[in-house]
Amino acid sequence: MRQHLAMIVINLALALFPATAQAEIALPTEAADPILTIIVPDQTYVLDRDALTSLPSQSFTTSTIWTEGPQEFTGLAMADLLAILTNLDETLTMDRLNAASFTLIAANGYQIEVPIAHYSERTALIAYARNGQPMTLRDKGPLWIVYPFDTDPMYRSEVIYANSIWQLEQIVFTE
Repeated sequence: MRQHLAMIVINLALALFPATAQAEIALPTEAADPILTIIVPDQTYVLDRDALTSLPSQSFTTSTIWTEGPQEFTGLAMADLLAILTNLDETLTMDRLNAASFTLIAANGYQIEVPIAHYSERTALIAYARNGQPMTLRDKGPLWIVYPFDTDPMYRSEVIYANSIWQLEQIVFTE
């Protein structure tokens, strides 16, 4: 039931906000001090901390298997990133995205391929702050894919833990 309600809320947000807020968002193609590179067909976006934090943000509090006690995470929701990408490139339809994958690449070379449809069905953040503070490379930052682990048992699985990549540097669209 919770999963169904979460999907309704995400789909409602995608329906209401892309045409308004995300339609006006432009992602930069270069940055002096990049923390995230997003590679899609025919375009590479390069974001520094200021560019990333200027995008719509969400926060939630959850515990993780890697930290002690509940932590508040703030960042860009993957669902919002998908909406932004579809507004920037008319060839990146939700159908095309949902049939593809993202390869997530960390600073230490760890990478994992995640079906993009996964993010249409689940809440995940590209977190850039924990407990109101920017995360450092030594503390799983500067970017960490985080799920609301405490909200539903589906977020407490080996697959979700493996997808919770920290020290994220690149997101590569893969068809």
